[in-house]
Amino acid sequence: MRFTPHEAAAKIIANYGTAHQLVKLCEECGELTQQAAKCYIKEIPYSEDMIEEIADVLVMIMQFETVMSQPDRDLLDEIITEKLERQLGRIESEGES
Repeated sequence: MRFTPHEAAAKIIANYGTAHQLVKLCEECGELTQQAAKCYIKEIPYSEDMIEEIADVLVMIMQFETVMSQPDRDLLDEIITEKLERQLGRIESEGES
């Protein structure tokens, strides 16, 4: 049986529950932090191990997105857009200095 990534994510979080998956999310974020630190020390932008950890974190985030209500997903998109626009504004301001 083949599932879309979002269907698979929904099935996984439904099976394990949000409390269990919150712990997994914390673990995966910690592993990504470790890989990012290793890349920083090696002065490289990323590594294959870091790519793997990014995928793990995105899979966990996808699971939580599947249990969010539509208004909360809309809010998430709005917040992401605001944060990106704010950072782009900072970049623009830096160029004016």
